[in-house]
Amino acid sequence: MDAELAMIAPTTLNSIAQTLLLSGCSEAAICELRAQFEPVHLVFCSDDEMGAAEPYREYQDFNLYLIHDSGHCMGLTDDLDSAFGMVVAEIDP
Repeated sequence: MDAELAMIAPTTLNSIAQTLLLSGCSEAAICELRAQFEPVHLVFCSDDEMGAAEPYREYQDFNLYLIHDSGHCMGLTDDLDSAFGMVVAEIDP
């Protein structure tokens, strides 16, 4: 695994989710979270873009998907121990 990729601690995931619940899910909020939780990799998109993928956690306004790196290809995972990033997928109203 790349030296710059760091695993996500459960407390980090919970802090990110709590911040989004309080401040709202937006590109600006994601930019602030990127700075606050570096080196966690955060991607922002619409939940519609996630296709049939199952979220790791579901909330009213957004879903969280975990990203892992298998050594040669990144993908989604449901294993927090292997995740280095998250997709924050905004649910369209």
